[in-house]
Amino acid sequence: MLLHPLLKAAKYTRSVFEEKRVNQQPLILLIENDDSDVFLFRRALSRCGFHGDVRVVDTAWRARNYLEGHAEFKDRDYYRVPQLIVSDLHLPGATGVEFVEWLRNHPTYRHIPLVLWSGSMPSNALQGALDKGASTYVQKSGDFHRLCSTIEEILKLIDAPPGESQK
Repeated sequence: MLLHPLLKAAKYTRSVFEEKRVNQQPLILLIENDDSDVFLFRRALSRCGFHGDVRVVDTAWRARNYLEGHAEFKDRDYYRVPQLIVSDLHLPGATGVEFVEWLRNHPTYRHIPLVLWSGSMPSNALQGALDKGASTYVQKSGDFHRLCSTIEEILKLIDAPPGESQK
């Protein structure tokens, strides 16, 4: 798994959001517009023994609203700040890469690991996404056992300080 160099070099600091979640289950924000992929992702998390919450939004714009607590996401007890974001690359409206760029430029959320999860991505687009700040890229797979292995690697990014994450 490739980690973005900025995340390796970043100094880890606990944010106010991290302090509030000390006794809470980890939360993953999944940005995915394909219901079949959402189902497989959730099933693989369950198979891996993930004991946390998953919130799903279908566009990068809704993910921004989620993170900022706008519109239907105002209930910050339910729509907590995630410890990990997994985003499809090909989304309606803004792309996953555009979301990466927005996230990494946001002072409050730039520390959250973000995994691009896509069925296909040309190597130049992959490098561009990593250059913009994606933590890593993983390819979607129809092979459930391979997906479970991938999910296990992704889960290592939760609570791992940048620079100490999976290399």
